[in-house]
Amino acid sequence: MKHSVSSQHLKAIVKNLYKVALDSVNPYKTTLNAVKENNNRIKRINQINPNQLNLLNPVVNIGQYRYDLSQYKNIYVAGSGKAAAGMAKAIEEKLGGFITKGIISIGYGCGTGIKLKRIRINEAGHPLPDKSSVAGAKRIKALLAGATANDLVIYLATGGGSATLAMPAEGLTLKDLRDTSQLLLKSGATLQEINYIRKHIDLVKGGQLARDAYPASIVTIVISDVVGDPIDMVSSGPTVPDPYTFKDAYNVLRKYKLLRKVPKSVRREIEKGLRKLIPETPKKNELYFRKAKAFLVGSNTMAIKAMEQKAKSSGFDVVLNKGPITGEARDAARRHAIKAMHLAKKIKRPLFILSGGETTVTVKGNGLGGRNQEYTLAFLLEMERLGFDRFICLSCSTDGIDYIKDAAGAMVDGTSLKKARRLGLNPERLLNNNDSYHFHKPIGTLVTTGPTGTNVNDVQIIVVW
Repeated sequence: MKHSVSSQHLKAIVKNLYKVALDSVNPYKTTLNAVKENNNRIKRINQINPNQLNLLNPVVNIGQYRYDLSQYKNIYVAGSGKAAAGMAKAIEEKLGGFITKGIISIGYGCGTGIKLKRIRINEAGHPLPDKSSVAGAKRIKALLAGATANDLVIYLATGGGSATLAMPAEGLTLKDLRDTSQLLLKSGATLQEINYIRKHIDLVKGGQLARDAYPASIVTIVISDVVGDPIDMVSSGPTVPDPYTFKDAYNVLRKYKLLRKVPKSVRREIEKGLRKLIPETPKKNELYFRKAKAFLVGSNTMAIKAMEQKAKSSGFDVVLNKGPITGEARDAARRHAIKAMHLAKKIKRPLFILSGGETTVTVKGNGLGGRNQEYTLAFLLEMERLGFDRFICLSCSTDGIDYIKDAAGAMVDGTSLKKARRLGLNPERLLNNNDSYHFHKPIGTLVTTGPTGTNVNDVQIIVVW
């Protein structure tokens, strides 16, 4: 042993770093900090609740943008995704009676404990849309369609919104959307590629809600779950310009050999778009975006930075994996294992290796699991091959759901494979069957949080000594 810190203590630190990451992108806190009273106007009376704006000073900064709320006839709030409830709570606290009404469509359980007065909460399906996703979309579409040039729309766009807000294009059904999403999720396609398709077979994605809300002013507040933080991809960009086309959507289907597997109605819709028989999604030079702004308040980069700062302030050395981490989960795990083993040869005290992003899993078996569970299982097997056992590895989603609802991911160490084999498990076979859940569940290595209320991709924490 090169140090005096026990592995159990290191595990506790790893778990705490994961909590630090979640707290750094807490949707309520980040949104609360993004909406500020403009100090150029009348100062508030000391007795007034500091979290509640009032009629004495209706001028606010939302992000870097200035709004005089008294100049709008109506202020509507809408939103979608797993973090929208916490954001909506902050907006209500800040803007209070200025809000006319609103509705957000979130994942089931993502609004637990949050009560709103002026903004309605609609719970819906994820990762696949359901009837409630469509019902929420219809209500939001109707709300924004009633907006005028004298109104302001505040849209809360967060990860998961592509599923919790859905309205099939004309001639398509909810089942068509679900079947297409399921095929794409299992194909190995990236989230961006999946969203090329979603935007072009749905009536509320890809800037189409901005078209509904025109000529109102729009400000979109974003917590990103997309690698690289392209705002148009978060929630499939319902209120921002869509730079992608029907051709991009068609190319994704062709790339993953899905043209003959997706529902015929989906293929027909995209082919109609290619022939310009139906309109494209709104682009940035169109009039719908002349009074539209958007900005980011939470991201994976912010979560990784918060973990780095906490680990360093606790006296540990930190290395950041060059990211964001993408590609097949098992391939990323193997690369990280090799790097971790090599770094371990050069250190005299525990080293924390941090990374984030979103990997994919090309499903070839019929098992159960998620990308983080598969990552940690592949990491274990690679470390065994390398003959190295002085490590801890956590890989978890920030939304608390690693494809299945009772696991955010997993945390393993140098003893995990031994425990599994003593129980008669075959790790290699389970990995090949994409059945990582049934590896982790029996040996107690799953990390369970329940829905966290936020969503900024995944984080990986590796410790070697």
